Amino acid sequence: MLIEEKRRTGSRVSVIIKPTIMDQNYRTLPDLVRHFGKSSGVQVHSQPYVGNRGDPFWVQDLAKLAEVIAELKALRKEGYPIIGNDQTLDGFFEYLKDPPLVGRTRFLDLEGRKRNCDIGLRTMFIGMKGDVWFCDFLKQHIGNVYERSLSDIYYGAIADRQRRTMVYCSIDCQQTCKRPTPLSVKARAFLRMGRKAPNTPKQALVKIS
Repeated sequence: MLIEEKRRTGSRVSVIIKPTIMDQNYRTLPDLVRHFGKSSGVQVHSQPYVGNRGDPFWVQDLAKLAEVIAELKALRKEGYPIIGNDQTLDGFFEYLKDPPLVGRTRFLDLEGRKRNCDIGLRTMFIGMKGDVWFCDFLKQHIGNVYERSLSDIYYGAIADRQRRTMVYCSIDCQQTCKRPTPLSVKARAFLRMGRKAPNTPKQALVKIS
């Protein structure tokens, strides 16, 4: 219905479906990708369930999950609009295979290499009490909107210091709105958003999820 309305109105909105990979739905993810096809203007951007070990959403049949991940990788290579690359999909499997302990944050061994997380360049979260942060995993506020403007906070010294350290961040974050995304993945997603669907004008970079 969104696609039909987009065509009717000539809207420049792009649609991205964001399923959460969990025990209740992971087997049907390839069917979901096939449902939208290669040229509907819809992209699929999955992320694994993020919660506590022992929650009923963790995938139980890891062998079947491996089959599903392999099928998703094959579909992506065939041209289906899955946002991510093989490393991203493999990372989902590794995370679901060995979830972190309750209340614990897991870290990656980057051997001192830059991870180039860019969340400090594209996102700001504001809490109910006015606290502002780039990433809640860091548990470090960069200011408060009741004390300074968002512009002052974003361009301030605290934010700059945090951005400089975030490029080396090794937190194993699996939420796709936070985790670093390779530039090649961003470029492909952007180009797909700009493709002209049948009977529609060129689309802008706008996401509904």
